[in-house]
Amino acid sequence: MKADVFVLLALLFASFIVIPYVPHESFLVLDYALVRIILLLIMVYSLRYGPIIGVATFLLVGALLLERNYRILSYSKLLFKYRRRGEAPRMGADEDMPVSGEVYYVPDEVPEETDIEYRPYDELGSNDYTAEPGSDDNKVVMDSAPLGTAAAGLFQAI
Repeated sequence: MKADVFVLLALLFASFIVIPYVPHESFLVLDYALVRIILLLIMVYSLRYGPIIGVATFLLVGALLLERNYRILSYSKLLFKYRRRGEAPRMGADEDMPVSGEVYYVPDEVPEETDIEYRPYDELGSNDYTAEPGSDDNKVVMDSAPLGTAAAGLFQAI
């Protein structure tokens, strides 16, 4: 391996250590499409130095995006934890859902006889139940397999 490959590996390793100490606002740059395209080009260019550098660069970009998502999640958890008591969470990014002061009361409705379709009608048939011969009423108890040492005769020695 060349000396520049060792320098790049050392630089990539050092950047893994530095990522948690980067300020939160600098991770917001990763939201831009142009920055993501530049990161993709850097990953492709790093393959020129070999597969080890390419994989390390890929892991570094993945670590940057994971740290960005972790920071956004921890910030939103912090906002949710310290919101004022009784304050409703925001419904959307641009504007809140309008609050309606009107509440409509709907009285309980009693269904008519024709609304209940699963109820048997006289014209559809009868409600009499007759058991079929050989149905579940005539179950036969079968012998079960022996358990424990009594079952040793069923298994052959291997």
